[in-house]
Amino acid sequence: MTIAAGILCQDGMVICADTEETITEERKGPQGKIRIVQHYAMPVAGGEQKFDWTIGIAGAGHSDWVAVFNDGLSREVMDKFNPRRNPTHAELQQLLEAYAQQFFERYIRNYAENPEHRPQVQIVLLMQHHGGVLFRDMFRINDNLVLGDNFRGYVAIGTGSPVFHHLADSLLLNASYSARQTASIAAYIMDRVKSEVRGCGGNTHIVIIEGDCSYKSIPTTRVKELEIYHAGVEFKMNEALAKELIKELP
Repeated sequence: MTIAAGILCQDGMVICADTEETITEERKGPQGKIRIVQHYAMPVAGGEQKFDWTIGIAGAGHSDWVAVFNDGLSREVMDKFNPRRNPTHAELQQLLEAYAQQFFERYIRNYAENPEHRPQVQIVLLMQHHGGVLFRDMFRINDNLVLGDNFRGYVAIGTGSPVFHHLADSLLLNASYSARQTASIAAYIMDRVKSEVRGCGGNTHIVIIEGDCSYKSIPTTRVKELEIYHAGVEFKMNEALAKELIKELP
């Protein structure tokens, strides 16, 4: 049980997740759920190295199976995908589909005959390549299904995903916002999801993947400051709405 999401931005991508992990029905603990993988380009003048592609991954479900999925993802997808060869959505999706099916057959399907007793693994994957042309892609993986979700501009996984999508739709979230603006909106949506959905909680981890394929994590203290500020804004808006609602009809 968790909430994790990826969002396209005007100048990059944002990936976010909660940090609560359910250990037993009575016990919960913190767990980082975002992984960033980068590939160095050839050295440039002066010996400086830059990244030519960056992949952000967040998982939901049973943590051990998510960890195994991520390990195999590096070997079966990332090592075979060459973003320098004018990457395409179809090429990346084919590699993901082949690996997801292989993983499902080996670790999920044979675990139990009853699908309700099988471990759950959901993945959101963001990929950005900075070569001659900026290439960005986003996928949602659920067992052996691989879905490209670029048309919406954001995708969420885990038990909190329906609430995340509802709030994102209500706020008209789209890729026209800057990465900083998107990170602020993501902090608000994630805070709402954590307050409404059981199993989603802990701190919110937000990572911005910049247009040059570098990345940075938003400090937890800054995310908490945003959550407090957003709560104040929401209170003022609700108060104003209530005053309008109690006006008598003409």
